[in-house]
This record gives sequence, C-alpha cells and structure tokens, in this order.
Amino acid sequence: MTDDEVHGAFVSWLNGLLVPPVLKAYPEEPILDTAHVVANFIKSIEVRDHAQETLYENVQHEGEERVKATPQIETEWHFSVHAYGLSRIDPVSNTLRSPAPATPMDILRPLRAAAQLAQINEPLMPVFTVHEVSPIRNVPDWVNNKWRARAQCDIYIRGIVKDGFIIDVIEETSFLYVRI
Repeated sequence: MTDDEVHGAFVSWLNGLLVPPVLKAYPEEPILDTAHVVANFIKSIEVRDHAQETLYENVQHEGEERVKATPQIETEWHFSVHAYGLSRIDPVSNTLRSPAPATPMDILRPLRAAAQLAQINEPLMPVFTVHEVSPIRNVPDWVNNKWRARAQCDIYIRGIVKDGFIIDVIEETSFLYVRI
C-alpha cells in the first residue's frame, strides 16, 4: 500500500466520523468559504530499528523458481487535521448567524472519543490502528485580509508495511576444509 493510498483510507475514515466534508490537502486547491476539514499527510516513519519478521516464500520469477523476502515493518503515519469553520458574522448580510455555527474545535472534538472505540476504528482495521490523537489546538488563520476560525490536531496511525523483493539464495555449496 502506498502512502497516497494510506492517506485516502484515512480521509475516508474521517468522512465517516465528521459532519463537514473531509478533503485531502493539496496546495493547488482553492480556499473554500464553507466549513470543512482538511487532512494533510505529514510523514511516515519506521517504529522500530529492524523488521519484526521477514517472510520467505518460493515464487515463479521469469520462468524459474526464486525466493521472495518480505520484511514486516511496523510503520507510523502522521497526519495533521485542520477544521475550518464559518464565521459568526454572515459576510453577505453582515449579521450574526443564528444558531451559531459549530466551531472548528467542536468539529474535531469527536476524534478524541473515536480513537478510544474499537467499533469506530473498524473501517481502518485490521490494516491500521489509531495510535494517538494530539490535543486539539485553536489556531485562527488570517485569510484574504480577515480572520478565519480554524482548529488543528495531529493523528498518528500505525500499520505493517510489507514490500517484498526477489533475493539470491545459495541453495547448495561445497567447501574444502584443510587443517594446517
């Protein structure tokens, strides 16, 4: 599974949890004026210094029997999730909206509870598990010469990367032992 596929699975999971639409972060996308959530893939890192296990299997490669080695590497993917809310003031009528729209902090708050429930995380399982949800931070943005309500949190998910390779194996050898 590529990092882009992991990002897509993560965004699909978020869309099942959160009310405003969740989008993948792309620098070329226009700024939306509606409430929405953006999921930005930050990085992936190996959790341990070495693979947990390496699986070996016989496979056919270019018409001959070869050995494929597949290390099982526990990996953590780091996502930065940003929620953008609507202003309390309607820019068209210049009046207060009633009822008040959900704040970005309110939009992201369910993520903390969702990380604690296995039933909510089932769409990610068995491939991924939610490892950590950071505190939700209130970080308003200055966009197009006006303040925009925004909240941000980090989510870490873990899974096993299984990229296999054909390797050379010495099946049989002879040696000469000479005592001097």
